[in-house]
Amino acid sequence: MEKLASILGWIFGILLIFTGLLATIEGQWLAIFFIFIGCFLLPPIKILVFKITSKQLSTAHRAGIISILAFCMLAGIIITSEKETPKELQVTKVEEYHTDSPENAVNWSYPSNLVNQIQGSVLINDLNSIEIYQQDQNALRFRLHYKSKQPHPLEKVQYDTRSIVKTAIEILLANQINPNSSHKSLVISSRAYSPAEESVTGSKSERSYGGSFYYPENDNIIWSNK
Repeated sequence: MEKLASILGWIFGILLIFTGLLATIEGQWLAIFFIFIGCFLLPPIKILVFKITSKQLSTAHRAGIISILAFCMLAGIIITSEKETPKELQVTKVEEYHTDSPENAVNWSYPSNLVNQIQGSVLINDLNSIEIYQQDQNALRFRLHYKSKQPHPLEKVQYDTRSIVKTAIEILLANQINPNSSHKSLVISSRAYSPAEESVTGSKSERSYGGSFYYPENDNIIWSNK
């Protein structure tokens, strides 16, 4: 039994000292406790303490102390790990929020029923539909479809597409989504289409008018025929 206690003293003593040294590097409060108890369990220290105090613990008492200390060591490691995890996650989120790289930008989502909100806010004559054909972290692109086959005046198309882009920006801002911020760069556009009057080959079913575009670097809405 004495030999077993000595072996356990070496094993747990060295383990506690090593754990204490690691905890010292990370600044944990258990470091001093681990090192002190680890040294106390080493057989040479036991002999030194006996020479100084003339007191010696029985084998049963030493085995009990080793078991209790082992339990405390495991409990302390688990508690310390649980306390540190939220802090590490918080630091990661802050770093992601302040990055300017689109790949590492904070994940965010568009408001639900965005098209319905736009259609309820703008008045467009001869409107057939408004659809979203691109919606991701880098771009939000709309298509405006007119009902009539008759060509629409350019001024009307410019006004309608600009209204869609402007209203979309207002809705995003109301939902705390800024398309021109330090961690997000969002291009917003709206192109206009109407049914084609005639198509000799039958390959062209729509007339394209161009559209209005919002670019974050200009922070303005511009028109383009392309």
